Amino acid sequence: MTVKIFLATQAFQGASWHLRDQMNRAASSTMANIAEGSAMKTSVHRNTYFMRARGSNVELESFIELCFEIKLITKEQYEDFLDHTARINFLLTKLIYSN
Repeated sequence: MTVKIFLATQAFQGASWHLRDQMNRAASSTMANIAEGSAMKTSVHRNTYFMRARGSNVELESFIELCFEIKLITKEQYEDFLDHTARINFLLTKLIYSN
């Protein structure tokens, strides 16, 4: 997902560079928090990182919505990105409640 976001936002021009930066940060934060959480030894520590990842993923969803509304991404990208973020949220929720 992070790579897809980085590639899609490369085309953002002008005032959209702030949005590109925020989306790239949210996507990479989701990935990094999942990785870091997976390395934690206790469920409390793991869940802290997984909850942060879920928050970043929800933030990314809101930016995807905005990008579609202001026509920075196509409908196909919009649907693909939201499908991925929904699956990530589902899996993170499962991880959080399984610990």
